[in-house]
Amino acid sequence: MDIWSTKYRLKAKDGTPVDKDIDGTYQRVARALAEIEVTPELQEKWEERFLWALRHGAIPAGRITSNAGAQAHKPATSTINCTVSGTIHDSMNEILGKVHEAGLTLKAGCGIGYEFSTLRPKGATSAALAPTPPAPCRSWISTTRCVSPSPPLADAVAHRWPPLMSATRM
Repeated sequence: MDIWSTKYRLKAKDGTPVDKDIDGTYQRVARALAEIEVTPELQEKWEERFLWALRHGAIPAGRITSNAGAQAHKPATSTINCTVSGTIHDSMNEILGKVHEAGLTLKAGCGIGYEFSTLRPKGATSAALAPTPPAPCRSWISTTRCVSPSPPLADAVAHRWPPLMSATRM
């Protein structure tokens, strides 16, 4: 109940709960997922199906549960759970550009993944020498870990990246 209330329960800006209980959260998410349908009849049909699925354990990823149907209270958020950044070319401008991109992505409530294998120590020719994230990224990750409820941010600080990993979530 504590995790639901602190991470997924929709609250107004003043902290007043909008979702009265977990089923209220399920109803909000089901309604938001069904809104894409073109007719009210189809929306109702799919809302009922999504609500059934939610009540029976088909719970979407955290950002979807937290942000779906929440635009009136959290207009700058997204239901995208994790995005994958483009290739980071080995230059300071490119690295700092990706740090800026990460800030905007995290601000919208999304996660972001990176592939650091394109960044090699000077003279390295082997993928086995894939470095840890560059210092500006590590600094950004450490800073956002203090303000973001998303624990995977710490992974980028604590682990060296596997050389064949195509997208590493920060």
